[in-house]
Amino acid sequence: MFSFLVVLMSALQVVSCIDDSLLQCNSSCAVYDFKYFVDKLLQQERELSTYQSLTNCSAVALQAQIEAIEDLAFYPSLIYGGKKYLIAQLFFQTQSSRVAITRCGAFGGYLAEIDDTDEYAALKTFINNTPNVNMIMISGSDAATKGTWLFQRTGQPVPVIDWAPNEPNLVEEENCLYLWRDFDNLMMDDACEYIPFDTTFMCEIPI
Repeated sequence: MFSFLVVLMSALQVVSCIDDSLLQCNSSCAVYDFKYFVDKLLQQERELSTYQSLTNCSAVALQAQIEAIEDLAFYPSLIYGGKKYLIAQLFFQTQSSRVAITRCGAFGGYLAEIDDTDEYAALKTFINNTPNVNMIMISGSDAATKGTWLFQRTGQPVPVIDWAPNEPNLVEEENCLYLWRDFDNLMMDDACEYIPFDTTFMCEIPI
Protein backbone atom coordinates (compact mmCIF):
# COMPACT_ATOMS: atom_id res chain seq x y z
CA MET A 1 0.00 0.00 0.00
CA PHE A 2 2.76 2.46 0.93
CA SER A 3 4.62 2.03 -2.34
CA PHE A 4 1.36 2.54 -4.24
CA LEU A 5 0.78 5.81 -2.39
CA VAL A 6 4.25 6.99 -3.37
CA VAL A 7 3.56 6.30 -7.04
CA LEU A 8 0.18 7.98 -6.87
CA MET A 9 1.56 11.00 -5.09
CA SER A 10 4.11 11.44 -7.86
CA ALA A 11 1.27 11.63 -10.36
CA LEU A 12 -0.94 14.07 -8.47
CA GLN A 13 -0.38 17.50 -6.99
CA VAL A 14 -0.42 16.35 -3.34
CA VAL A 15 1.96 18.29 -1.15
CA SER A 16 2.76 18.93 2.51
CA CYS A 17 0.17 18.03 5.15
CA ILE A 18 -0.52 19.40 8.61
CA ASP A 19 -0.21 17.54 11.90
CA ASP A 20 -1.00 13.82 11.56
CA SER A 21 -3.49 13.95 14.39
CA LEU A 22 -5.78 16.14 12.28
CA LEU A 23 -5.53 13.78 9.29
CA GLN A 24 -6.20 16.53 6.80
CA CYS A 25 -4.17 18.62 4.39
CA ASN A 26 -3.47 22.33 4.60
CA SER A 27 -4.40 24.93 2.00
CA SER A 28 -1.45 24.02 -0.20
CA CYS A 29 -3.18 20.66 -0.76
CA ALA A 30 -6.42 22.19 -2.01
CA VAL A 31 -8.18 20.34 -4.80
CA TYR A 32 -9.04 22.71 -7.65
CA ASP A 33 -9.98 20.39 -10.51
CA PHE A 34 -8.72 17.21 -12.06
CA LYS A 35 -7.11 18.99 -14.99
CA TYR A 36 -4.92 20.89 -12.54
CA PHE A 37 -3.53 17.62 -11.20
CA VAL A 38 -2.97 16.22 -14.67
CA ASP A 39 -1.14 19.40 -15.73
CA LYS A 40 1.19 18.95 -12.77
CA LEU A 41 1.93 15.30 -13.49
CA LEU A 42 5.34 15.64 -15.17
CA GLN A 43 6.45 18.32 -12.75
CA GLN A 44 5.69 16.07 -9.80
CA GLU A 45 7.43 13.10 -11.40
CA ARG A 46 10.59 15.19 -11.63
CA GLU A 47 10.36 16.58 -8.13
CA LEU A 48 9.33 13.48 -6.19
CA SER A 49 12.37 11.22 -6.35
CA THR A 50 12.60 9.74 -2.84
CA TYR A 51 10.34 8.49 -0.06
CA GLN A 52 11.44 11.48 2.02
CA SER A 53 8.76 13.55 0.31
CA LEU A 54 6.17 11.66 2.35
CA THR A 55 7.69 12.24 5.78
CA ASN A 56 5.36 15.12 6.64
CA CYS A 57 2.15 13.29 5.72
CA SER A 58 0.52 10.27 7.28
CA ALA A 59 -0.59 7.50 4.95
CA VAL A 60 -4.12 7.95 6.27
CA ALA A 61 -4.19 11.65 5.45
CA LEU A 62 -2.79 10.99 1.99
CA GLN A 63 -5.35 8.27 1.34
CA ALA A 64 -8.14 10.66 2.36
CA GLN A 65 -6.89 13.21 -0.16
CA ILE A 66 -6.65 10.59 -2.89
CA GLU A 67 -10.26 9.62 -2.28
CA ALA A 68 -11.33 13.27 -2.40
CA ILE A 69 -9.65 13.70 -5.78
CA GLU A 70 -11.25 10.49 -7.02
CA ASP A 71 -14.68 11.80 -6.02
CA LEU A 72 -13.99 14.99 -7.96
CA ALA A 73 -12.74 13.29 -11.10
CA PHE A 74 -15.04 10.28 -11.44
CA TYR A 75 -18.65 9.23 -11.13
CA PRO A 76 -19.55 6.81 -8.30
CA SER A 77 -17.68 3.57 -8.77
CA LEU A 78 -18.61 -0.04 -9.44
CA ILE A 79 -17.00 -2.79 -7.36
CA TYR A 80 -16.97 -6.08 -9.24
CA GLY A 81 -14.75 -9.16 -9.17
CA GLY A 82 -12.14 -7.64 -6.88
CA LYS A 83 -11.80 -4.55 -9.04
CA LYS A 84 -13.04 -0.98 -8.84
CA TYR A 85 -14.36 0.59 -12.05
CA LEU A 86 -14.47 4.35 -12.51
CA ILE A 87 -15.91 6.48 -15.32
CA ALA A 88 -14.33 9.92 -15.67
CA GLN A 89 -16.67 12.87 -15.22
CA LEU A 90 -14.64 15.10 -17.53
CA PHE A 91 -14.75 14.67 -21.30
CA PHE A 92 -11.33 14.70 -22.91
CA GLN A 93 -12.01 15.73 -26.48
CA THR A 94 -9.00 16.83 -28.58
CA GLN A 95 -6.74 14.72 -26.36
CA SER A 96 -5.62 11.10 -26.76
CA SER A 97 -5.79 7.60 -25.36
CA ARG A 98 -2.45 8.30 -23.69
CA VAL A 99 -4.18 10.89 -21.50
CA ALA A 100 -6.76 8.34 -20.38
CA ILE A 101 -4.07 5.74 -19.68
CA THR A 102 -2.08 8.27 -17.65
CA ARG A 103 -5.10 9.35 -15.62
CA CYS A 104 -6.07 5.78 -14.81
CA GLY A 105 -2.48 5.03 -13.89
CA ALA A 106 -2.44 7.94 -11.46
CA PHE A 107 -5.03 6.05 -9.40
CA GLY A 108 -3.23 2.72 -9.58
CA GLY A 109 -5.24 1.36 -12.50
CA TYR A 110 -5.50 1.12 -16.27
CA LEU A 111 -8.13 1.40 -18.98
CA ALA A 112 -10.87 -1.13 -18.24
CA GLU A 113 -10.12 -4.55 -19.74
CA ILE A 114 -13.16 -6.73 -20.48
CA ASP A 115 -12.05 -10.30 -19.86
CA ASP A 116 -15.34 -12.22 -20.06
CA THR A 117 -19.04 -11.84 -20.81
CA ASP A 118 -20.02 -11.57 -17.13
CA GLU A 119 -17.73 -8.60 -16.65
CA TYR A 120 -19.04 -7.10 -19.88
CA ALA A 121 -22.64 -7.40 -18.65
CA ALA A 122 -21.73 -5.78 -15.33
CA LEU A 123 -20.04 -2.86 -17.07
CA LYS A 124 -22.98 -2.33 -19.41
CA THR A 125 -25.28 -2.03 -16.39
CA PHE A 126 -22.77 0.28 -14.72
CA ILE A 127 -22.82 2.60 -17.74
CA ASN A 128 -26.62 2.60 -17.83
CA ASN A 129 -26.62 3.72 -14.20
CA THR A 130 -24.10 6.51 -14.83
CA PRO A 131 -25.51 9.86 -16.04
CA ASN A 132 -24.30 12.01 -18.92
CA VAL A 133 -22.05 9.50 -20.66
CA ASN A 134 -22.29 8.09 -24.18
CA MET A 135 -18.96 7.01 -25.69
CA ILE A 136 -16.65 5.40 -23.13
CA MET A 137 -13.10 4.44 -24.05
CA ILE A 138 -11.95 1.07 -22.70
CA SER A 139 -8.80 -0.94 -23.26
CA GLY A 140 -8.32 -2.25 -26.78
CA SER A 141 -6.40 -1.13 -29.85
CA ASP A 142 -5.79 -2.44 -33.35
CA ALA A 143 -3.12 0.13 -34.15
CA ALA A 144 -0.44 -2.53 -34.71
CA THR A 145 -2.52 -4.72 -37.07
CA LYS A 146 -5.88 -3.53 -38.37
CA GLY A 147 -8.63 -5.81 -37.10
CA THR A 148 -6.50 -7.46 -34.41
CA TRP A 149 -7.56 -6.03 -31.05
CA LEU A 150 -5.08 -6.08 -28.17
CA PHE A 151 -5.09 -4.66 -24.66
CA GLN A 152 -2.67 -1.72 -24.53
CA ARG A 153 -1.33 -2.67 -21.09
CA THR A 154 -0.50 -6.33 -21.69
CA GLY A 155 -0.54 -6.81 -25.45
CA GLN A 156 -2.93 -9.74 -24.99
CA PRO A 157 -5.89 -10.27 -27.36
CA VAL A 158 -9.20 -8.71 -26.35
CA PRO A 159 -11.30 -11.82 -25.59
CA VAL A 160 -14.76 -10.25 -25.80
CA ILE A 161 -15.77 -8.36 -28.94
CA ASP A 162 -19.41 -7.37 -29.43
CA TRP A 163 -19.77 -4.79 -32.20
CA ALA A 164 -22.55 -2.26 -32.58
CA PRO A 165 -24.32 -2.13 -35.98
CA ASN A 166 -21.94 -1.15 -38.82
CA GLU A 167 -18.94 -1.48 -36.54
CA PRO A 168 -16.04 -1.71 -36.86
CA ASN A 169 -15.90 0.55 -39.89
CA LEU A 170 -12.15 -0.03 -40.31
CA VAL A 171 -11.28 3.62 -40.87
CA GLU A 172 -7.50 3.74 -40.75
CA GLU A 173 -7.18 6.17 -37.84
CA GLU A 174 -9.95 4.60 -35.71
CA ASN A 175 -7.82 2.28 -33.60
CA CYS A 176 -9.32 2.49 -30.10
CA LEU A 177 -12.18 0.56 -28.54
CA TYR A 178 -15.28 2.18 -27.03
CA LEU A 179 -18.57 1.18 -25.46
CA TRP A 180 -21.43 3.08 -27.09
CA ARG A 181 -24.37 3.78 -24.84
CA ASP A 182 -26.64 4.87 -27.71
CA PHE A 183 -26.42 1.29 -29.01
CA ASP A 184 -26.94 -0.70 -25.80
CA ASN A 185 -23.28 -0.25 -24.84
CA LEU A 186 -22.09 -2.37 -27.73
CA MET A 187 -18.56 -1.82 -29.01
CA MET A 188 -17.28 0.56 -31.65
CA ASP A 189 -13.93 1.65 -32.98
CA ASP A 190 -13.01 5.31 -33.05
CA ALA A 191 -10.05 7.62 -32.88
CA CYS A 192 -7.26 7.33 -30.32
CA GLU A 193 -6.17 10.91 -31.03
CA TYR A 194 -8.34 14.04 -31.21
CA ILE A 195 -11.10 12.33 -29.28
CA PRO A 196 -14.74 13.04 -30.26
CA PHE A 197 -16.68 15.56 -28.19
CA ASP A 198 -18.92 13.38 -26.02
CA THR A 199 -16.24 10.89 -25.01
CA THR A 200 -15.00 9.81 -21.62
CA PHE A 201 -13.08 6.75 -20.38
CA MET A 202 -13.33 3.95 -17.84
CA CYS A 203 -10.59 2.88 -15.45
CA GLU A 204 -10.15 -0.51 -13.78
CA ILE A 205 -8.32 -0.56 -10.44
CA PRO A 206 -7.36 -3.73 -8.53
CA ILE A 207 -8.48 -3.62 -4.88
